[in-house]
This record gives sequence, C-alpha cells and structure tokens, in this order.
Amino acid sequence: MRTKFKMTLAMLAVAISIVATQARAADIVGTWRMVSWLEEETESKAARSPFGDHPIGSITYTADGHMMVIFADPARKPSASLKPIETEAAELYRTMVAYAGSYSVDGDKVTHKIDVSWNQAWNGNQPNALPRDQR
Repeated sequence: MRTKFKMTLAMLAVAISIVATQARAADIVGTWRMVSWLEEETESKAARSPFGDHPIGSITYTADGHMMVIFADPARKPSASLKPIETEAAELYRTMVAYAGSYSVDGDKVTHKIDVSWNQAWNGNQPNALPRDQR
C-alpha cells in the first residue's frame, strides 16, 4: 500500500494569519522565510517533519502572479567537490524541494501552478493535484 501524504507548508507566522482571514494577492507579495514543513498521512493522520524541526528555505510571491520556492533539510551534507558524484547528487536531490510558476488566491486558499521543478514530474501540476506517490 502506498503511503499517501498531503503537504502543508507554513512559511511564516504572518502567512498563518493571512490564511485565517480573506487573503488577497497583495497580502502575500514578498519573500517569506520557511519556519516549518509538515507532512500528514492521509488515512492515519500521522504527522512527520521530513526536513527536521528547522528546515531552511524561502518562498517569493510577485505582484504579477509568479512565485518560486526552495527549501532544504538543514542537516544536508555538502558534496566533496563542486561537482557531486552520483551518490552525493542523489542525496542532495532527496533533501530539497524547488519549483517556480504562478499562483492564485481564492478566499483563504493560495494555489500554485508549477511551471518548472527540481522534479520533472511536478511540472504543469498543482502540488495538491500531484499523483499521491509524487507528493
């Protein structure tokens, strides 16, 4: 049985207060620092923090409807040289998420449409519309 996860991003305490009210695109324009990453198992509701208690990253929203995000596990190890060997590259890939695209705001919900991603399978999708094994 495949584990089904839904992703929840909490980028900043201010972002939480925006969600609690009717958000407008102008309310989120800017760059926000990530403060947590939580995955919740769909069926059991078990939660885990795959990038630890203090992930590093940021998300930027522009006034013209574009966005980009990158975050990583702060415990990731650097490669031995500027060009990582295959095993190092695989580990670096597993310990980060990065994508860019457009966004829309509808009431208290911000939706991303991914144009380019560190994971090619995400391109053209919305994070909540990805196949469950890709989340």
